[in-house]
Amino acid sequence: LDGALQSRMSTILQNQDMIKEAMATMDFDSGLIAMEKLMQQRVAVRTANDQAIESISESLPSPHGDIFRMKAYERGYPKAFLRSPILRYFELARTLETLTDEQLIAIDTLEVDYLSELGQLQMHMVAVLREDEPKKPRQEVQLMIDRRNGDQTTKRSESQAWMDAKRMRDELNNRTLQALRDILTPEQNELLPAFGTSKGG
Repeated sequence: LDGALQSRMSTILQNQDMIKEAMATMDFDSGLIAMEKLMQQRVAVRTANDQAIESISESLPSPHGDIFRMKAYERGYPKAFLRSPILRYFELARTLETLTDEQLIAIDTLEVDYLSELGQLQMHMVAVLREDEPKKPRQEVQLMIDRRNGDQTTKRSESQAWMDAKRMRDELNNRTLQALRDILTPEQNELLPAFGTSKGG
């Protein structure tokens, strides 16, 4: 990891002036080359960091290894680990004084299943982000070219894989919300905030 960081810093120092000059003179080809070199070093640092996370996780006893892994990836890939709005509904549901023992067990079981599926989906989102990241310099340069040519409608776009992953997260959240609602009686549902469609970035 130290070697990757040193290499990245060296690449930044070598290419930052080139990028500034390329952008000032509209030399997009040179700018793209410099930006892609920086991205290659960024990916190398992230890869080394992820490998260190896995190595440390595997050396820790269960369940500490899995906990460390998720916390580390949460810091490294915040877009994949947005705070789930569903967890608040589980907390609120458990505060209902009219809950039966059977309902409480059903809620606990649903939450365990939800967190398991969410964890798998979050790691899938991490894989998508790893795949998308190296493509960003070329996308940024193309955006600048389009705007220089007068196309002000062009915007930064997300990959289809990322949009699909977000859709899967929304579907999981909404499906879980409905399952929680089904556990509760109509009277209990009225005591909770309205269940809405969950959307996230």
